[in-house]
Amino acid sequence: MILYNTTFKVDLNEIVNFRLFLDDFFKNLKDETDLFQLLNEDSLDGITYCFQIKFED
Repeated sequence: MILYNTTFKVDLNEIVNFRLFLDDFFKNLKDETDLFQLLNEDSLDGITYCFQIKFED
């Protein structure tokens, strides 16, 4: 399995649009994707997300 991991810092005003975009863009890979919110102290200007896609070999 290949795990592709990316991290995004999303502006507080754009969180809804970001999540809608991911849901729409990766709708065919719904079972192979995960989105996690990272917990950190620097969340005043945005929230950090980790987005993962799993691929079979």
